[in-house]
Formats: sequence, C-alpha cells, structure tokens
Amino acid sequence: MQRFIDDLLAHFPSGDEGLMAMVDLTVLVAIADGRIDQAEMAALTESMEAMVGSRLAPTLVGHLVNESRAQIVSLGASELLPAVAVVPFLVYQLADFGTLHYVVSKAANWAINIAIFVLIGASYAANRGGDFLLERRLVGVLVIIMGVTVIYGVTRLRRLQAAFDADAPHKEKKDKKDKDEKKKDKKHGDEKE
Repeated sequence: MQRFIDDLLAHFPSGDEGLMAMVDLTVLVAIADGRIDQAEMAALTESMEAMVGSRLAPTLVGHLVNESRAQIVSLGASELLPAVAVVPFLVYQLADFGTLHYVVSKAANWAINIAIFVLIGASYAANRGGDFLLERRLVGVLVIIMGVTVIYGVTRLRRLQAAFDADAPHKEKKDKKDKDEKKKDKKHGDEKE
C-alpha cells in the first residue's frame, strides 16, 4: 500500500499543498455517499498516516477531514452556478426578448441557443472529467460561434437601422424645434401685454 501512496504523492506538488490535495481526494471519495462513517474515518486516518509517514492524533485527522469536507462542500454549488446561469439567458432569448430574434430566424435562434447550452454543458463535463484538451476545444468552438453571432448580429442590426432611418419620415432636429417654439411663445407673450 505504501508503494501506491508514494507513487500517487509523486504526482502532486511537494509540501503542504500536495498533502492537502491528497487529503481532499481521499475525503472526496469518503463523502461520496454524503457522510463519513467510522470505517471510512479509520481508512482516512490510515491513509493520512501513510502519506505523512507517521501516526497522527485523532483530533488532527478530524480537523483535516472537517476542513477538507467544508472546502469540498463549499465549492460544489459555486462550480455549478456558471453552468446553471445560462438557463435564464436561454429562456430570455428563446422567449424573443433578446435582440437575436431581430436578426435571425426563429429556427436559427433556437439552434444557436441550443448549441451554446450544449457546448457549455459538454465543456463543463469535460473539465470535471479531467479531459482538458476536449474542454479547450469545446470552449474554442463556443467562442467562435458566439463571436460570429455577435459580428453578424451587429452588422445586421446596423443595416436594419439604416433601412428604417431611410424609410422613416424626416423630422426636424429637436434643437431647432425647441427654438421655434420658444420664439412663438415669446411672440404670443408680447402680444398679450
């Protein structure tokens, strides 16, 4: 068993950071079912003692396990929030409240938003699975799709605005209109006196 632990420790940074990473991993395995029973605590103690090469006080092991568990639990939701945050955005876009529905068809709007959702979900899953090359590729595709969508959207909106401005009736500039009204008001005020 010690040989396996030594091989595993060789893949982590030396010092406290590597040790804490190993403690976090062992605690993560132990809390997979949501709790740590006495047998798991004994196994954690044995693992930690093998990692440091000496006996550890039960209070120290308990402290390390509690600190690691608190960190793991606190990271859980915060890791999911970015992936879940896309849902309100998708609902907003697909309900035709976003500007994307002005520049693409409804089918294209759905396709773009579903692609964004799938790429975010797949890149998150790749990250959690440790496949960082796949994650980087998926995020690259996501950035390209979003970049093309933004460039197309901005140019299309500019063309639509130019067409609207060309077809709209000509209005006087506000400053000139305000000056003319002030002159009329002044003229009418002078006549009353």
